[in-house]
Amino acid sequence: MSKPKSITQKTFSPHLLAALGELVDYTPGVAVHFAETYAPVCKLMGISEDEYGQCETHDKPWTHRLVGLAFRSLRDKGLGEYEKKGYWALTNMGVQKAREEAGIPGTPVPKAAVTNAPDPVVHTAARTQIATNVGANVVRLPSVHSYHNDPYIRGLAIERTSCFGAFSGRSGTCGNCPLAHECQDAVAAAKSKIAADFLAADIAAEKAKAAKLKAKKDKNESIDDLISSFDDAEEAPKTTAKKASKGGKKPAKATAQREGICCRCQKKIPKGDSCYWVKGEGIMHDSCMDD
Repeated sequence: MSKPKSITQKTFSPHLLAALGELVDYTPGVAVHFAETYAPVCKLMGISEDEYGQCETHDKPWTHRLVGLAFRSLRDKGLGEYEKKGYWALTNMGVQKAREEAGIPGTPVPKAAVTNAPDPVVHTAARTQIATNVGANVVRLPSVHSYHNDPYIRGLAIERTSCFGAFSGRSGTCGNCPLAHECQDAVAAAKSKIAADFLAADIAAEKAKAAKLKAKKDKNESIDDLISSFDDAEEAPKTTAKKASKGGKKPAKATAQREGICCRCQKKIPKGDSCYWVKGEGIMHDSCMDD
């Protein structure tokens, strides 16, 4: 059976986003095996997994194929990411979008620290539809957080924390901060980026050094070839010179190392042609020498 033309990955994308949000409890970075999303997505859409038959080119149901393409679309939009092979997760932006799809309103962060904040609003209808399909392949983070269980609220708090990303183990303030765990992760990420930048700089320096050595080697070889060509010309038997040029200088038999101009007739001498060379005058055709 062929897939209906009106059904594309765009049809599946919002349902996949809502299903992933529910499966990971609206927490970014929580990995879910891709196969765990098939049943919840189809249930949200009110279809069976075999609704459109088998995709012959990929040997799997069309619904599974379209769910995979839908996640690729979410990833391209910055809403999802591949945690490891076969596992999908939502980004911070993806979690916020999933909350919107599920109808969960965002709550602004109060100016003072939240100590007894209420639990985040739960989309009961979506949870009822999906709860029966959550399998053992879902990897969950701890549900209790020292600041707030809602990752969206924690994200807003992080944005308003000016010292975030400067964690110090010697600081009593950092030790008592409810966002210390996220702050340590940010410091580790910053150090990782610095290390990557240093490595890239070292690689670039090595490449530049190698290119400089190669250019120097090529230049030396070119000079050696030029000197060798003159040595060959000077070692040519003097008996090959039929006549002396102006000024009584002896011409030497040679081979043109590059295209040149005859000092007698002013015409070109192609590279590799036999010619005569006279010190102080230049090169000339064999025929010009005879003349």
